[in-house]
Amino acid sequence: QRSHFGGDGGDALNAQLRHAQGLWVAADGTIYITDGGNNLVRRIAMPAGSGTQRVVTTIAGDAAAAAADRFVDRDLPGNSDGDGGLAVNAHLDGPRGITGDNLGNLYVAEEHGSRIRRIRLNAPGGPTIDTIAGDGTVVEQRANGGTAAIKGENGPALGTQFAYLHDLAINP
Repeated sequence: QRSHFGGDGGDALNAQLRHAQGLWVAADGTIYITDGGNNLVRRIAMPAGSGTQRVVTTIAGDAAAAAADRFVDRDLPGNSDGDGGLAVNAHLDGPRGITGDNLGNLYVAEEHGSRIRRIRLNAPGGPTIDTIAGDGTVVEQRANGGTAAIKGENGPALGTQFAYLHDLAINP
């Protein structure tokens, strides 16, 4: 049976992912990906002294849950707990899109969590996470394929609803 999680601390070529969907490459060449089925954000970097080996590490999300369910053939259930704390202790719910600002911040779109989360990579003690937009309400689709009215337009970002948020970009 195939494992759907693994490889942290090792060569990125041997990492196991479950529905990786988002990718962002920082100016220094570090690669950040959303491992959506495992509810994680992972980093691929070339540490000093590693030769040409790129090492994969989980920087946000519950890696212990992903490891415990590594042989399950479905996306793992998630939630959006953990704001204000270390990103590796936080929970994510269907992270999909990812981008960064080259100032030490990543932005992650949570499809099922209906939020945009910010990961501050350079925070003292390690990367931290918080929600910058979305109230976490999942907007259900109507039978005709459209969606119900989505609240929050022109209002506070934390009061906005998203319907199946998948991607995001930063306009410099």
